[in-house]
Parts: sequence; C-alpha cells; structure tokens
Amino acid sequence: MKFCFVTFLSLFLTRGTLQTCLVTNFITGIRIYGMPQRDKCIQCQNEVISSELTAKVKSLVDNWRAKRLEITDTNSPDVPAGVFNGLYYLQALCINNASVETIQPEAFTGLNFLSQLSLKSNKIEFVEEDWFANLTVLEDLDLSFNKIASIHNKTFDSLTQLRVLSLRNNFLTELPPDLFKGQNLRLQVLDLSFNKLTTIENKLVSGLKVLEVFYLNNNNLMSLDGVFDNMQRLKNIHIHNNKLQTLNNLTLPPTISLLNASHNLIMSMSFSNQVVIDFLDLATNGLVSAESLIFENGTIKQLILDNNYLGIHPLENSDFFRDLVAIESLSLANNNFHQLNRNAFIRNQDLTNLNLTGNSLSNSDFLRLLPKLEYLNLAFNNFDSSINLTVLTKLKEINLSFNNLTQISFNLLAAQKYLQTLNLSHNKIEKVGLGCFRNLGNALELDLSHNKISCLHVGVFSGLLYLRELDLSNNQLVQLKDGVFHSLTLLNILNLRNTTVRYTDVENIVAHSPSIIVVDLAENNWPCSDLIKFTRKYKSVRLVDTADYNTTNVNGVACNYGVEDVKDLVNLEAKNFTEFDTHFSTTNTLLIFIFIILLVQVVLKHIPLKLRTNKLKNLNQKHKNEQEMQLVDC
Repeated sequence: MKFCFVTFLSLFLTRGTLQTCLVTNFITGIRIYGMPQRDKCIQCQNEVISSELTAKVKSLVDNWRAKRLEITDTNSPDVPAGVFNGLYYLQALCINNASVETIQPEAFTGLNFLSQLSLKSNKIEFVEEDWFANLTVLEDLDLSFNKIASIHNKTFDSLTQLRVLSLRNNFLTELPPDLFKGQNLRLQVLDLSFNKLTTIENKLVSGLKVLEVFYLNNNNLMSLDGVFDNMQRLKNIHIHNNKLQTLNNLTLPPTISLLNASHNLIMSMSFSNQVVIDFLDLATNGLVSAESLIFENGTIKQLILDNNYLGIHPLENSDFFRDLVAIESLSLANNNFHQLNRNAFIRNQDLTNLNLTGNSLSNSDFLRLLPKLEYLNLAFNNFDSSINLTVLTKLKEINLSFNNLTQISFNLLAAQKYLQTLNLSHNKIEKVGLGCFRNLGNALELDLSHNKISCLHVGVFSGLLYLRELDLSNNQLVQLKDGVFHSLTLLNILNLRNTTVRYTDVENIVAHSPSIIVVDLAENNWPCSDLIKFTRKYKSVRLVDTADYNTTNVNGVACNYGVEDVKDLVNLEAKNFTEFDTHFSTTNTLLIFIFIILLVQVVLKHIPLKLRTNKLKNLNQKHKNEQEMQLVDC
C-alpha cells in the first residue's frame, strides 16, 4: 500500500514535467575571462534512435542552438544509416546505455563538426571498419563499458584528428598490430584498462609518438618488452593490477610524471636509459631483495614500496637507498625491516617524507642523517621511549602510534619546534613528564588515546599555545589536578571518552577553556543528571553523538539514572524524542506534506462545483420566494 502511494505521488508530481527530450545547460570546461563556458545540451531519454527522433531534436537544435545531444536509457540495438542527417552543427553526441549492438555504415553522415562521440555502456561486441568513416574532425571517442572482443584493423583510419580514445572495461584479449597507423599521430590519451589483454606488441603503439597518458592497468599483461621505446612525450603510465614479473632494462622517455606498477608480481626492475620519474609506485609486488632494484639510471623523487618483502636480507640494508640521491618521499610500509643500518640514508639528504609503518623496527639510529625530514610515520613498530628524535628539527608531523612507549620524557620532543601533528596513541604511556611539550608552540593536534595515563599534573600541557584538538580517550584519568587544561586557551575539540573522568573535572575544564566547542564524554558511566546539567549549563558546547539510542541517553550519549533523575529525564526524553523523530521521519513528513498538497488540490477542484451548486440553489430559492410573494400580493 505504501509503495503504491509513493508511486502515485511520484507519477502525480512529475506528470506535468516528464519529457522525452529536454534542453539543459552544459559546462564545456572552456573558460572565458575566468568563468566556465556553458552550452545548450539536449537530453533525450527512452527515445528509440530513429528519423522521428532526429526531427524532434532538430527543432530544438535550431531553436536553442544546442551543440550537444545525449541519448540515454533506451533500447536501440541498431543505429540506422543517416539517422543524424540535418544536425550539421552538433559538436558532441553521447549515446550511452542505449543497448546499441551495431552501427550501420554512414550512420554519422552529416555530422561534419562532431568532435566528441560517446558510445559508453552499450552492448557492442565487434567494431567494424566503416563505423566512423565520416567523422574526420573527431577528437574524443569513448567506447568503454561495452562487450567489445574484436576491432577491425582499419576502424580508426579516418580519425586523423583523434586525441582521446577509451576502450576500457571491454573483453579485448588482443589488438591488431596495425590498429594505430600514421593517421593517428595526434593521439594523446589511450585507455585500454580493464580488459583481458595478455600482451602488447611494440608495433601496435610505435607510431603514437605524441601519446602522453597510457592506461594498461587491470589486464593480464605478463611483459612489456619495448612497448614504450618510441613514446618520447609519455608522461603518465598506468600498468598496475597486471601479472608483470620483471621490468628489467625498461626504456622510458627522459621525464615521467607517474609510473604506477603496483599490484603485480614484480621481483626486479632497472632502466636502460637515464630517466627522471616524479612518482613511482611499486607497492604490493614480490620484491624481496634490495639488489633487485637497480635505479642507477633513474632519478626518482617519490617512491612507494609498500606491502613487499624487503628487509628479509638485512645485510643489504646499508646500500639499499644508494641510488635514490634525489628522493623526496619514500614509503616502505608493511615490509619486513627489523633493523636499518645507521648509514642507510646517508645519500638521501633531500628526503622530507618517510613512511616506515608496519615493520618491526626498534632502533632509531638511521634517523640521524635525515635533517630535512618533515613527515615521519613509524606506527606499528617496536620503538620504546628511548627513541631519538633530536636531529629531526624540521618535523611537522610524526606518527608513533602502536609502539612500546611507556613515558614521554622531558627531552623526547625538545627539538620539534615546527611540529603540528603528534600521534602517540596505542602505546603503553603511563607518565607524561612536565615540560615535555614546552617547545611545541606550533602543534595543532595531539593524540594520547589508548594509553595507560592515570594522572595529569598542572603544567603538563605548557607550551601547546595553539593546540586545537586533544584526544585523551581510553585512558584511566582517575586524577585530574585543577588547572591542567588552563594553558590550552585555543582548544576546540576535547576527547574524554572512556576515561572515568568526573563531572566536576569536565566542568572545571570547560569553564576555563571557553574556546572548546566539541567534547566527547561517551562511555564514562555518568549519571544522566550530570549530562543533563552539563548540556544545560554549556549550551555552546556540543556533545559528540555516539548514537546510543537503544538505551537511556542524553543527546545520544548513554548514561545511568536513578530516582532523582526521572524528572529531568522525562523532560529531556521528550526533547530527544522530538529531535529523533524529526530526524528519523523526515521522509514520512515530506510524504504527508505532499499528501496534504494533493488533498488541497482535490478540494480546490471540488469547491467551485459546490459553490456553483449552492449558488444555483440560492437562485432557485430566491425565485420561489418571489413567486410566493406575488401570490400573497394577489
């Protein structure tokens, strides 16, 4: 019944606006005086591609000077010949999700200015020779998300202006070696991703000398011998998610912006020529030995080696990074490093970002040669409180979570004057030394959650002049001295979840920290009366809603109540119920509102009829009375 009602409402509300073809605005991406250029676009849904549709569209094109036509959500297995004749000035045609299976020769005749054609999300299995023969100025062709298994070797011969070609998400297992000939010299972007290709012949792409972006990812490629040899302008290469085992003697253009070779089976890599790579991703491969990566011909600025097996042979570590002289960002997360030689980074003086999370490191001597380091991630290792960070004077962010720190000593963070984010969560910290944060004047976020901190003394947060967010959750703060938070004058967010903190402590904190706007007090087993008192007294402070609506709660925070809390709870529960009901039943309220509108419309339709009926009755009654009066006068 509810479904029928909703369906009826939908049909009623849209019955006056549903049209098969609509004129809308389309942002072209071209900017004039800094503003995006808009063109008119005709959108047709549920319309079979035919001469009748063309006639309908032509009038709209002529009236609105539209340059783009989109035909979607229809069932047109066949695109007839000459069906778009008359739409001479159309520049973009999109036939998407239209169940197209075949295209007749000369189907696009007359589209002399067409520069963009999309046939995405159809049911095309074979691309024939003469489908695009008349599209001599076409620049962008999208055949993605079809069922294409075969392409005629002369399909793209006439597309001499083609710049972008997408064949992604099809069933291609191979391509004709002469598919791209001298006619396609302008091709800049080629997308062959998400197919079933097992090999790419050098001859196939040897003529694409101006290609800049090449997508080969998510195929079944096992080798790429000579594929990139003649592509001197290639900037972005995507070969991830294949079955590549080696990339030895790889020939690349002199400068590469991105080479993504992650999620393969690569065990070795080297370059045959001098190459500069801005970003190289080799994550999730089969790299075991440092000797298998020979980068002497490569200048690499950012390198990702996450999720490999590096570190199994620790004797190699001393020379592991010897060729990465220009490296700026290095990620070695989730490998098998137990120890790094103290001179491991002796030649990496420009390194500013280092990620070593998920290893088994405990000795920090290797950090002493990284004075320019700004971002350091050492999470999920075995470092203890003796870690030495004194050389890292330019650090802006450090993550030491999930380690074995038991205390924050006086000098642990003494050198970090530029630190902005500090994460020490999930350790075993029991003691936070006075003055340990004294030099962290630029710190904005501090995470001390999931430790064993039980006591915080006055002055412990001295130096954190600009701290905005503090997380102390999941500690056992049995003792909070008055004035502990008084120095945090700019604190906005405070997390005290599951800390056994008392109401009086929190009241004291908020009273002396007027900048606090968000507090998390969940899982502290507070009486409901305390939470109610807090919300009423500090209306500018928002409690973090933990959605504990299945139990007694205040604003989504679970609490305990006794007899003395019943009166307050009744009032608050009524408020909570109203808020919850309003939030939960927005859709139902909207439906009721729409129903009322419909009812009013129906009533308004009947009121004039009733008024006319009443008016007629009144006239009849008046006429009858006049007749009676005339009889009396006689």
